This record gives sequence, structure tokens and C-alpha cells, in this order.
Amino acid sequence: MTPPRTHSLSELEAMAVYSVLVAGKSAEFAEAKTRTLLAGALEGETPFEFIRKAAGCDMLAWHLKVSRTGSYGRLLKCFPALAKLDVRTCTVADLEAIHGIGPKTARFFILWTRPNERLAALDRHVLHYLSDLGHDVPKSTPSSRKRYTALEAIFLAKADELGKSPRDLDLEVWESYRAENLRMRKPNSRWERPHDHLPDAGNMVGASCDDGRANPLHGHPHQDCGCCSGCGSRVGHAGSDLRLVGVRP
Repeated sequence: MTPPRTHSLSELEAMAVYSVLVAGKSAEFAEAKTRTLLAGALEGETPFEFIRKAAGCDMLAWHLKVSRTGSYGRLLKCFPALAKLDVRTCTVADLEAIHGIGPKTARFFILWTRPNERLAALDRHVLHYLSDLGHDVPKSTPSSRKRYTALEAIFLAKADELGKSPRDLDLEVWESYRAENLRMRKPNSRWERPHDHLPDAGNMVGASCDDGRANPLHGHPHQDCGCCSGCGSRVGHAGSDLRLVGVRP
């Protein structure tokens, strides 16, 4: 059996950024915005180092807006606090203490970066699954901690009954309900799990101007401030290997 891949700190930090951006959005949206936002990092700089530096020179808002992430007020509070954590050891409680990160986002990040964790990311398709099993569930992620914990326990018990890890059952549910949604061609569907092609998310830090995409840093108001790569930067060594950690490594 092949041992699980050890992920770099940059990959884990990129996944944390992705986990925040994907809440309520599609995986395609979150991946694109994660790529664009982190394209501002200098060579050899991790995502969190970039966020801390951008926040320190009051340029984080500019990077968010040029990346068109939306939710600017929430992210301006969330990302600087998130960038203070050690993503290798942070807990659900550590993540939930940050403005803009709820129980679903906190569990989503940890579940998909630490395969053996017993957690449930109660998004719409997991809730749909529990509803199909006959359980009384809300239409959206419950805000009550007591309600969330109760539904999480039901999901974990079902995983145990099926002899699956919570992460494997989560993926199975995601794939099944995504396929059903595509067959029904429902408009405005939102799927949060990363996709098969995520290894292609390699050039995420310090993306070059000539990589086939518009460089997000054209028109940077402070290109000499040293807080980011600026227009025309080349992909750094760390960036060339960076990939989102996710469902299908």
C-alpha cells in the first residue's frame, strides 16, 4: 500500500485559503480565485507569508479586489487571522475562532488535509444524503453548534456502519450527488470538493505574466513596495510544485 503523500506547508496553506473561498461557491470558482490571489506572492514565499506581508502594508484589500473574490469585508478580517495559524497542527476550535470560518469550513479543511480525522463537513449534499436516509435535517448548514454536532454524529455513525472513513464517505456522497445534480441539470449548483485536475493548480504562487492568463498584478499601485511579486514575476521554485491538497491527490 502506498503511504499517504506528505504535503508541503505551502500546499496546506493554499488549501486553507481555498477552504475559506469555496464556502457557498463552486470548486471552479474557489480554485480560480486561489490561483489569482496567490499569484502575488514572491518567489519562495508561502501563501500565509504573502497574506501577512500584504496585510502589513495595507495591500490585502487591493489583492482581494483585483482577484474578484467577493466577500471583501469578511476576508479582510479572516485571512490575516488565518495566516497566524500553523495549519499543520491547528484544531477545529482554532479555526472556528476566526471571523468568517464556521464549523463546516473548519471541518472541511481538516478532513481533507488529515485523512484519519473523524469529522463531517455538513454542506448541502451531505445534508441531502442524511435527508434521504430519513433524518430530519435543515436545508443549509446548521448554525447551532448543538445541532451541527448531532448531525455530525449521525454521519460518523453511518460511516462506521458502512466500514468507511468519514473522508471516504464524504467523497462518495459528493460524487453521487454531484452526478445526480448534473443529470438533472440544476442551475446554480455549488459543489465544494476539489476536482480531479487539481494537480494542475501548480503555478499558484508567483504566477508569471506569460502563463496564458492575465496577470492580476497589472496596475499594482505599489509595485516597488516589496509586498508582492508585481507584474512580470516568474514562477518561484515553491510555486512550481504547489498544488491544492484535496479529495483526489
